[in-house]
Amino acid sequence: MLPMIREPRTQATVLDQAFAVLLALLETVPTFIGGNELATVLRTAITHRLKAERASSAVISKAAKNIPTKTMFPVVVELWKSLQNEDETVSRLY
Repeated sequence: MLPMIREPRTQATVLDQAFAVLLALLETVPTFIGGNELATVLRTAITHRLKAERASSAVISKAAKNIPTKTMFPVVVELWKSLQNEDETVSRLY
């Protein structure tokens, strides 16, 4: 039986397992990951960074190393803009 099936289900282990799947995808088929998928992966890694820091950092690092620049750069620019807009919206609420 697989070790991940025998482990108790906690949010941390589920996140680590999910990030392990994303990491494997980024490693094996990086050229088949488009901008929309990459944006979702990076946003997920950023969102869950505090809960699974090591795993999310590994995913971000692997994406930076394996995804072609012509795909990565526009996604990072748009993601940066959206995160700044979210930050400004939250700041206005307080």
